[in-house]
Amino acid sequence: MQAALDYIRSFPCGRADLCRPSYEPENGAPRALYRSFGFREKGETDGEEIVAGLPLRQAGKPAPRPPADFRYSSLHNALRTRP
Repeated sequence: MQAALDYIRSFPCGRADLCRPSYEPENGAPRALYRSFGFREKGETDGEEIVAGLPLRQAGKPAPRPPADFRYSSLHNALRTRP
């Protein structure tokens, strides 16, 4: 999960303020995992799924920039190569 968040925070698809995954309410594993990384629920749903949110920028601080030599992370490569 940390590798995924690090990749998302490199803003490969442009700047964003929030990461907002959703999950089925009866599945407690994603909820526990997301909460352990700081995601919080605010009562929003997507259909029957609960939406959690995590700010990608710290208040009062600019968004981090990817390193000058940034290419694609191993996470991105792994996701790209899946069938």
